[in-house]
Formats: sequence, structure tokens, C-alpha cells
Amino acid sequence: MSEHPFAQKMAQITGTTIWFTKQTPFKFAFLCGGFPPNDIELKYFLSEKSHSITTPSCHIIGDADTIIPKERSLQMLDFFEDLPTRVIVTHTGGHGLPHDGETTSAVKKFLTTL
Repeated sequence: MSEHPFAQKMAQITGTTIWFTKQTPFKFAFLCGGFPPNDIELKYFLSEKSHSITTPSCHIIGDADTIIPKERSLQMLDFFEDLPTRVIVTHTGGHGLPHDGETTSAVKKFLTTL
């Protein structure tokens, strides 16, 4: 990770975002290619069920993502309560945000439930 300062900074931002979500509730969260924090203390803090995030969330995950593998993005679900407002949208593409009709419809449906 130290060879890639941008990737390291993004991991820090991801961890900070999760921490901030716990402190200041957002109306909703979009996670596109999201991944769990690398910081062990933060990961432990968030893994406790009492610290689960209840913010409505839409997790957009690419089956062919080579930057953040699908399996790693799915690990983010462990930090969010399994509520009807937690939506998982998978697509056949990679790390980019897809613009296909199916994904767009799923995102619109998520937003209308807020």
C-alpha cells in the first residue's frame, strides 16, 4: 500500500467517512466500489454490532472490478444494519459507475424510498 500513496489516502478517506457517518448521521450513503478500512482499531470499532451504521445505503458493486474486487466491496455490508434501506446493486462492469437502465432504475428506486 505504501507504494501507492493515492490508494493509501483513499483508504484513509474511506475509514474517515465511515467514522463520520457514525458521528453525524447522513440522510443516505452511496458506496460505489467501497471497501472496509484498513485501520485495525476502526475496523474493530465498526465490527461491533452496537456500532452498526443505520444510515440508508446503496452499495454499487462491479462484478468485474479489478481495483476493488467484488468480495472486498461486499465486506462493507458488515458495517451496515441489514435493513430494507440497505440496497445492493451489482453490475457486470468494473470500477466505474454504470449508466445502464437496470442500475439507474435501482438507484432511482432507492432514492424514492428515502
